[in-house]
Amino acid sequence: MAARRSYGTGSLYERADRTGHVSYYGEWHAGGRRHKRRIGPKRAEVPVRASLARSLRRRLRRLMAEAQTARTASLGERLDVAEIARRYLTYAERRGRKASTRKNVESEVRVHLAPFFGTRAMEAIRRRRC
Repeated sequence: MAARRSYGTGSLYERADRTGHVSYYGEWHAGGRRHKRRIGPKRAEVPVRASLARSLRRRLRRLMAEAQTARTASLGERLDVAEIARRYLTYAERRGRKASTRKNVESEVRVHLAPFFGTRAMEAIRRRRC
């Protein structure tokens, strides 16, 4: 019987999308939540070599570290529009959003939203009744 992996190392699996393209995914538990991330596409008809498995595990460990260091709002933390936008841009970059999309969001926040709302906390912003 093979030795068991230690807890917290995550797992890799394959998954096909609607079009039939197969990708590698990683799954792990951290902070009381289950995380799943796409690692990369599966190469056509190439058996998993030791070097490929090693690179997949390396990418999984990197994603696990990013998820561990990603800041979430702690209870009672006051976040303003600029801070939420900064966190969203980090998230959008991790998710692979196009550079033009990220630049557009950054511009909208910098030019319109941040000056209008200032340093008011998000909890203090309410919908205006007309």
